Amino acid sequence: MALCTNTSSTSQVLEAMKWYFGKRQCRTITFTVDSPSDYFDLNVIDINYAEKKYLIFLDDGVASAPTPATGQTLVTVDCSAIVDAEDVADAFVAQLVTSGVEVRTEQSVGVVEVQNNFVGAITTESYVNASNTTQVVGAIGFGGYLGQSGEAEMTTTTDKVPVLDDAQGTIIQDEIITGQTVELSLPIREMTSERWQSLVGNVAGSNVEIDSKTISGYGSAKIYTSMFLYSGRLIGHPVRNLSSNIDEDIVILNTAPNLESINFSGSSLQEASFTFVAYKDASANEAINIMARGDHSKF
Repeated sequence: MALCTNTSSTSQVLEAMKWYFGKRQCRTITFTVDSPSDYFDLNVIDINYAEKKYLIFLDDGVASAPTPATGQTLVTVDCSAIVDAEDVADAFVAQLVTSGVEVRTEQSVGVVEVQNNFVGAITTESYVNASNTTQVVGAIGFGGYLGQSGEAEMTTTTDKVPVLDDAQGTIIQDEIITGQTVELSLPIREMTSERWQSLVGNVAGSNVEIDSKTISGYGSAKIYTSMFLYSGRLIGHPVRNLSSNIDEDIVILNTAPNLESINFSGSSLQEASFTFVAYKDASANEAINIMARGDHSKF
């Protein structure tokens, strides 16, 4: 039955992208058996790359719930029947899922690592009212939308060693994969002071404060340091998709931008050419620990 349906004869698309670069905030929260009645901030970056603020209340069934600040959402964790720190952590993780908080978690007994799903800077989280609960920031979130850009191009190289048989000359019997390289070139057309600081000063260059003014540039301060220290995630989101649909996003898990050239002209729009080389993310699934296409909030 096909009289009332139309079927496209092609799957070709024009794939304009919005690009985001940065790191996801990650913190380690350690609970104790005395944590119930504590409350603390949990700030995340949502799927629209905007900050969303939560107030986590570990409800012991006795203390009154705190009043969240303007723009903050209260998340109440039922701890009325807990026995130990692990029970508190269990209840906390379960409630984050129930409340739809956009984070990933990894739990070990009473300790929970909480990583934001998306890159971006957040407001400093307060633990003033959580004297029985501790937090250690493992990764500081930064970055966000890179602004208007030109046509990006991703290149991949699979290094292989051919398998030959001396008796059959140069006929290739097989090839053994020995390496994988992914590199993305991206021309950025809005090189604001903020992007000079985040893409140059925070990476191979440096940012210097002089008389309360931030100056970005290159020098010898970072000679012999690892670029991995300044790496983050690069995400490309197809403009044709809603922000809530990230199933076709492109992500390079760990990379650092390298400014190759920038023009200064009175007749041509300024464009800065950046190259992003992918580094292996040892904490990710080894099948996709360099680059992936799909829902990157899952890894």
